[in-house]
Amino acid sequence: MDRTTVQKRGWRLPITSRVKKVVTTKKSEVSYFRKHGYSIRQSRLSSIATKRLADWEFFQERIANFLTALQFQDVNSGHSSWLGKYQIDAVGGYDGTFLVFECKSKNQPGVKTITKELNFFSGKRAEIERAVKEQYKNKYNEIKFVLALDNIDITESEEKTAKENDIHIWGTNYLKTGEDFYSIIGPLTVHYVLKELEVLSKQIKDEEGGSHYRVPAFRVSVGGQQIYNFFIEAEKLIKLVYVFRLQPGNENAYQRFISKRRIFGTKEEPGIAQFIEDGGFFKNGVVCSFEQPVRFDKKSTGIIEDSPVEFGILNIPKVYGTIWVIDGQHRIYGYASADISHRNNPIGVAAYQDLEKRQQAKDFIDINQKQKPVDPNTIWDLWSKTDP
Repeated sequence: MDRTTVQKRGWRLPITSRVKKVVTTKKSEVSYFRKHGYSIRQSRLSSIATKRLADWEFFQERIANFLTALQFQDVNSGHSSWLGKYQIDAVGGYDGTFLVFECKSKNQPGVKTITKELNFFSGKRAEIERAVKEQYKNKYNEIKFVLALDNIDITESEEKTAKENDIHIWGTNYLKTGEDFYSIIGPLTVHYVLKELEVLSKQIKDEEGGSHYRVPAFRVSVGGQQIYNFFIEAEKLIKLVYVFRLQPGNENAYQRFISKRRIFGTKEEPGIAQFIEDGGFFKNGVVCSFEQPVRFDKKSTGIIEDSPVEFGILNIPKVYGTIWVIDGQHRIYGYASADISHRNNPIGVAAYQDLEKRQQAKDFIDINQKQKPVDPNTIWDLWSKTDP
């Protein structure tokens, strides 16, 4: 199935095969593959090397498959992937950025300590960077090194070593989380992956053109913070937002991982996407923080000129992943999984300008813990009156 086709409920990754096939015309490569457990079938012009992958090799293929689904180019993995004199577990490039993966699994032969693996990976950096330059010329101007772990926990000391060597960590749950997220927003997941690797966010290019989204908005100052209230189409907001998720390396993160169950629902209980498709909409807005500066063009209403609430046009930079979601991620991503006809629906937003991460976390706690929930008996009573 075409990876760019959206399903009734979410996107589907291509299936990662347990059997790898590599076609080669080089005799030296045939010997190399045979040495590493591949069976060889020869034809007049080429040889086909085939192998059923061990779990640790399959992990490498899953990463390559994930990169392919995210529309990376020059994707390769396993024994057929080389840069210079080094075999590289997985690689792929996207819009000027090239990712180099070292993959380590719990049962992989030869894996001892992560610190040792980090130091060895760092030691290969210069040679790998030269090889990328030679092989791809000026196609990639930035190289990111990633240590991907499968069923291996990382210590604080190892995290520190990784940072010191400018190596990013994909922890044990990262790939599964990325795959789950792909099932909700599809190829847009790439902008999360790149942002978490500290790659400069990409410009949004759409039929509208221009560098900013322009929306009517209200501005008010509360507690020393400027707050903007506005409505924006779900399709646009989905591209703009980013969720600061709890994972290694995100010390100040506060958001839980998104729940597929809440988005897609179950046989017994419809999810948010179904709620939207059935005509439902959310009466309360989401809470966000602008990472990049916005411009507010104040407009006179001719009614109350001395009001602390100002009306105007808010200019939001069209850049992927630069509005940080404090509260409301499931409401936003519910639209990503609903039928495309609903994505022009407006979503209400209350947004701060560049709110400090610790304050975002505090607001998240205030919203989710300090508000008194409605008594379940009251909900059932209201439900009987609205749907007798």
